[in-house]
Amino acid sequence: MKDLETSWSADSATHWEIGGNLNVNRSKADFFPKAVELQKRIGAAGFVIAVNSRALNSLSPLKVIMSNSSFDRDENANAVVETLGPALSAHVNKSPNPVYWAARDQDASFITSTGPAKQIEAENVALSGLAFPVHLGGKQSGLAIYFSPSIKLTREMLIDIHRKVFVILRELLKIEMLARTDSVSINNRETECLQYAGNGLTSDEISEMLNLSVHTVNAHLSSATTKLDSVNRIQAIAKAIRLGLIT
Repeated sequence: MKDLETSWSADSATHWEIGGNLNVNRSKADFFPKAVELQKRIGAAGFVIAVNSRALNSLSPLKVIMSNSSFDRDENANAVVETLGPALSAHVNKSPNPVYWAARDQDASFITSTGPAKQIEAENVALSGLAFPVHLGGKQSGLAIYFSPSIKLTREMLIDIHRKVFVILRELLKIEMLARTDSVSINNRETECLQYAGNGLTSDEISEMLNLSVHTVNAHLSSATTKLDSVNRIQAIAKAIRLGLIT
């Protein structure tokens, strides 16, 4: 185990710069090699990276945004994400600890060191796994999930991997939210009306501020609400704030 830890530390120091060059990359492809590197170092068979899709206005609990090619098509991996999705999504918002689970007919000894990780129940899943949660505040959260029948880790490695997963997911969440923002095409006047509404102004007050008719203000707010796929003005304001369209 000592040799394993020494090898990890040497590799970590050579190939990783936390808070360095990773922050300037804006493409998902820039982070794939890092996720694969972690997969190889911990001896996992594959991985998926998923975000808590409530931040993306989706009904499903998790949305996979990256995986290695084989696990992207793996029915067992998809089944694990679907089955454990609600539990993992709930966990990431209440605890920073990694979690692990054992596949059916396998005990939890598949992982050599649990460290701060907690075991969760996983009935009738085909793959054992280890998930590292990342929560960035608000509704921005996600997990890196590594699958394997045998994972070799020391406590120090587990903590270091989590630190590196945080860097990867922080950047991927930024990219995901920016992509979502780019897909929303509310114009300047709609944004302006939504901002004033978010500040607590009524339609009458906004019309006076912008020298528009109340009918026009309501039309802009209604259009913004539709474009933001929201059911009412309050939800549209909340979503616009989350996407960084207004403050």
